[in-house]
Parts: sequence; structure tokens; C-alpha cells
Amino acid sequence: MPETIILSKTNWWNDIEKTDLPDDLVWILRAAIMCLLHHQRPARATPHIIALAKKHLSGGISLGTDEYDLMLYDPDSIKADSRKFFVLVRKWPGCKLKYLSDC
Repeated sequence: MPETIILSKTNWWNDIEKTDLPDDLVWILRAAIMCLLHHQRPARATPHIIALAKKHLSGGISLGTDEYDLMLYDPDSIKADSRKFFVLVRKWPGCKLKYLSDC
């Protein structure tokens, strides 16, 4: 299983440069973090980037003292305005994320 990517909250942009992540994945991770920190539009997910994310980011991301998983929103239907996109979701020790309908 891939290791957790550890980033500081104050220097995360430069911390990503020090990882061995593929360049295509670096910009997706930066976009996902910017969305989290600055409430911006999420990064689009292509099949190539999804494969890279599964390979390199399955272990999660540590941003300061908080732990996150990179998750994928996958639309139920294919419409002109629908697209897959990544978001960071905070992890809590001993917990897993569920939909309310699954409870």
C-alpha cells in the first residue's frame, strides 16, 4: 500500500515538489488542496489521472496535523456539464465515511 503523503500547512506547495509523484499527479493534488483550503472548483479527473492517483495517493495525504483521502465524485449520468472530479475528505481515526442512506 502506498505511504501517506506528508505536507505542511504552511509550505505544502513546495512540499509536493519534494515527493516522487508524477508531474500529472502533482497538479491534481495541488488543485485538490487549493479547493480544500480556498473553496475553489474541484480538479477534473481523467482516466489517466485516476490511475496515477490510485497508484500514488491511496495511502492518503497528511496536511499539517490533519489526514485526508483523495476521493472521486463520479456522476450517475453522462451529461454535457457532468464530469468526474477529485476532492480531499478528512479522515478521522477509527472511522470510515458512509452515506446517510447506508446507515
